Amino acid sequence: MNTTRRFAARAGAALLALVLVLTPSALALTPQQAYQLLDVYYVDELPQGLEDLATVEEMVAALGDPYTTYMTAEEYEAFVNSVNDETVVGIGVASQITDQGLLISSILDDSPAQELGLVPGDLIIAADGQSLAGMGDAATTLIRGEAGTQVTLTILRADGTTMEVTVTRREVAIPHTTVELLPSGQGYILCDSFGEETAGHFTEGMTAYDEQADNWVVDLRTNPGGTSDAAATTAAYFIGPGVMVYFRDGDGNYNYTFAPVGFQRLTEKPVLVLTSPYSASGSELFAAAIRDYDAGTLVGSRTFGKGVAQLLLTDAVYPDYFQDGDALKVTTYRFFSPNGTTNDKIGVIPHILVSDETAAALATLMSAAVPADSRDQMALTISGVTWYIDLEEAAGEETRAALTELLEALPPAAVVEYGQGGTAWEASDAQYVAQRWGLTLQDRGFTDTADSEYVFAIDTLATYELLAGDGDGAFRPGDTLTRGELAALLASLLRITPAQSGHFSDVEEGDWYADAVNAIYEAGFIAGYEDGTFRPDATLTREELIAILAQVGAWLNMDLYAYAGEYTQEQGASLTGFSDWALPAVSMCENFGLLWEDAASIDADSAALREETAAILYNLLTYADVLPA
Repeated sequence: MNTTRRFAARAGAALLALVLVLTPSALALTPQQAYQLLDVYYVDELPQGLEDLATVEEMVAALGDPYTTYMTAEEYEAFVNSVNDETVVGIGVASQITDQGLLISSILDDSPAQELGLVPGDLIIAADGQSLAGMGDAATTLIRGEAGTQVTLTILRADGTTMEVTVTRREVAIPHTTVELLPSGQGYILCDSFGEETAGHFTEGMTAYDEQADNWVVDLRTNPGGTSDAAATTAAYFIGPGVMVYFRDGDGNYNYTFAPVGFQRLTEKPVLVLTSPYSASGSELFAAAIRDYDAGTLVGSRTFGKGVAQLLLTDAVYPDYFQDGDALKVTTYRFFSPNGTTNDKIGVIPHILVSDETAAALATLMSAAVPADSRDQMALTISGVTWYIDLEEAAGEETRAALTELLEALPPAAVVEYGQGGTAWEASDAQYVAQRWGLTLQDRGFTDTADSEYVFAIDTLATYELLAGDGDGAFRPGDTLTRGELAALLASLLRITPAQSGHFSDVEEGDWYADAVNAIYEAGFIAGYEDGTFRPDATLTREELIAILAQVGAWLNMDLYAYAGEYTQEQGASLTGFSDWALPAVSMCENFGLLWEDAASIDADSAALREETAAILYNLLTYADVLPA
């Protein structure tokens, strides 16, 4: 497989609902007009005092949202070109917008960036000495420019070192999507963005190769997104009719994109979707749809976590507001998978969580074709899809490490069978396979959970690296949990960070739990006390645990969100022993089967245990399809 990264250089290309029209004229957007538009379209409540700010740029900065940006005519034109052009003039990178600058997600072949040795994971923090921190889309205008001109970039590398490089801009070709048939018998689609031509490339390639292909591989490891229509349509080629994505606006109203009854899928064969931290937005839409419909298996790393969509407001919709060719890109929707789950911040967690390099190797090892002779073959079934692996080939020198990592990454729900020859298969497990082929596995689980009633839940969360122990391999399942420990667990799980500190008088900067406490508080999942304290070392009660995780659930999932918004006292009338403030949460968790035992058996005031926390968290994440059931 050619795993060289080929992609579009499109910082900020992870957009979903766009109007792309350019008609320059005379006057720029005023702050008053900007506030009116933000008040109508912005997905979240606007900060206090926003309307009093003097410039549009100050308003956008005050939102703290890197995806909501105001663009001058020049910036807008550059943005449109970055999304649609098949060639660009620049340095040849695709990047994600971050608070610090532009995070390089991939490098174009035969580009200036490739020649200088830039790599995915490098962070461009300044251009010609000007910091890119907080600039959003505008940062791309400092990187792009006329062919033959130079720009000096300050690069922060993954190891913490910085360097400066001077790059001469030139025209670089952008291959969007390529389709080929691999010697292994798999159809391989490298998709670097979801654009106007993507569906056509999928159609042409899949039609040409589907009859010969054993299964399909869609490589989204450096795909920063694109349009929702392209992502939804291509996902439907593997799924068939049905809803592909839901959008929710700031008023709680939904619309959706779907493949209608009669829509013809292009294959009946399963698909491996390769993901990485650089798979964002439209890539996450695609991956989540495949996951929810059990149309294939996701392999790789947790994705970027962009679960919001933008509208691009121009003179096409507001001719009186945009008279200078300028535009306002506004985060207008949160989007949800077919089963109603957000990927915002948390990302899409693949069925098989492995490194990006291993994902590429596994794509050539995992086949959906049933072997004629099962001897020394492994059958792996996960979420209803079965893959076959030739162990003699996989245990070879070049792929031995990949096979090892695959076996380490198998969750408890995965079904492993070992071929006995002919058509015979025998139930097996990862340890047996490893022993037969001389592999040493690093257990992702804990040393002290075997006797826990909730070992399955604990081991599953550990496999997906969502639980931490005490540093010596133990989990301490029977120990109690503090408020600070829960905050740390949830902040890590949801991948959220605080905008500021100092929310509580007893949480000081430098405390190991400080960032987590502030982040969880800002997200609205946990509150402090009336005296201004958080009490991070206080033991959490069971009803407090349920109340906090119910709020997390309502944020993650549309069904839980709806239940929370429509709760009535009658729904909690049969629940006894719980405080009135906890009844909505307990009712929700009881109704959706999220509790570790019946609510009637739970002593609300007693201390929550670590194993109970793992159990309710596992139930929540599997119900919401964040984890495979």
